Amino acid sequence: ENEIVGTNSANNWQYSFPPSCVGEVGRIGAPSRREIGHGMLAERSLETILPSDKDFPYTIRVESTITESNGSSSMASVCGGCLALQDAGVPIKCSIAGIAMGLVLDTKEFGGDGTPLILSDITGSEDASGDMDFKSNTRFSYAQPLV
Repeated sequence: ENEIVGTNSANNWQYSFPPSCVGEVGRIGAPSRREIGHGMLAERSLETILPSDKDFPYTIRVESTITESNGSSSMASVCGGCLALQDAGVPIKCSIAGIAMGLVLDTKEFGGDGTPLILSDITGSEDASGDMDFKSNTRFSYAQPLV
């Protein structure tokens, strides 16, 4: 009757995107919509590789503060978060990496022949100039444990 309903993760994920990382000046306060959304992207990727509570009964905190951004900072957070977990000795299931992809439909305006292009690891200008961008993460399985 007095039970709390819902999920209660012992893990803490934090993604910070201060104005200085894009050369701007601004106030830092409550997390922005961007910080919450990009943090959730990184969290969803990293949670898939965590050990069970039985195998690793400790709280995990991963904090990613972006210092400069000219591409996908959320996918950089996936890569950095995975490396940080390995460095901390967390027995993760496998390594993962994140990448931002882009699509340019009309390449003639950029001097191409009109054939659509799929771009990988897009920069900020490619993100702004392209027709679509999306994030992807991959899992690399190893024959031997990562610990």
